Amino acid sequence: MQYLDVPTDSVTISNEDVENIRNTLLNSDLTIFGSETLQKFESLLAHYLSREERLSCIAMPNCTSAIFIALKLVGLTELDEIIAPNLTHVSAILAIVNICKCKIRLYDFSHESYNIDLDHFQSLITSRTKAVIVSYLHGYPFNIKEIQKICLRKNIILIEDAAQGLGVKVESDFAGAIGDYGCFSFGANKLLKLGEGGALVFQNKGKRNTINQYRHVGEVWKSNQLSTVENNSTYADILKTGFDYVQYSFNFRVNPLGFVLGISQIKSLEYTIQVRREKLKIYQEVLGKISGIQLISESVYNSAPISAWFLIDPDKFNINELIFQSISLGIPVGKFKYPVISDIDLLKTHIANKSDVLKNSSTLIPIRHEVEHNRG
Repeated sequence: MQYLDVPTDSVTISNEDVENIRNTLLNSDLTIFGSETLQKFESLLAHYLSREERLSCIAMPNCTSAIFIALKLVGLTELDEIIAPNLTHVSAILAIVNICKCKIRLYDFSHESYNIDLDHFQSLITSRTKAVIVSYLHGYPFNIKEIQKICLRKNIILIEDAAQGLGVKVESDFAGAIGDYGCFSFGANKLLKLGEGGALVFQNKGKRNTINQYRHVGEVWKSNQLSTVENNSTYADILKTGFDYVQYSFNFRVNPLGFVLGISQIKSLEYTIQVRREKLKIYQEVLGKISGIQLISESVYNSAPISAWFLIDPDKFNINELIFQSISLGIPVGKFKYPVISDIDLLKTHIANKSDVLKNSSTLIPIRHEVEHNRG
């Protein structure tokens, strides 16, 4: 067996991080209201995703809350329908069902590919289709541009679940900056590692005040109807004008201290992604020569890999035996597949296309290898 020398990478706390954390604490910048730390992080992320400054960004507790607010902005009702992937993390679907009882139509993937099956996708569109959610898994691109064209032609809102897609490029655009809304996660296993955290990115900057209303219990100043989140005021103003509440919302506030690490990490994000791409090339060059093993996507250049994601031909390999042998050699390999949405009993009553077989997303069993480990 060939030993693959793939260097490790991990989160390091720099002197800049320590100083930024110290300043945040000394400045008591520990709340969402008027936070300079959050404003700096949001500005850096928006600029990274679009140098044209056409995007706006708002920090969120996680990607699920970002999807939830994006869906609130869509204005879903029980008469509407939404198209979503059958293979994705359940949180994207739970955001839908927690808003309303609208029907969900699940799309399938192409055979042995992470691209969306366009024929199946287009067959799901009806006069009631209000929005589409797409998900990037493990940091790989897919045919999102074709989906974007269809959505534009049909006047359908496109929401990108880019929880695992930060840094993925499709042509000249970044994942999360293609559709109407981009939703990100910065959990401990993501490329931007804040422990917990997320962001909502959007193109219509006029939506910012409404998003902030949803982010903090729908609270606005009575005098001007602006969200109290970014339009802070003095105690005297509070006594004089008071509050009002204009949205059915929740508390999606974040602690700025967790986003301090993101400020330095965004600056080095392209380097982090390039290092991971180089690791992925090693797997592609060595394992890609073996018949019956292929990467989920051949595009290393446009990826931002969280892991090396392979398809294994079960006619050529006993997948479980392959995994056990790899583990015995200290190689962190395993089946990694979310339960497909169509198989989750809790959600079956919400699915409109129950009769569709959705064969490819149901039978797609990828083998995942963590690219940050040093063997493969």
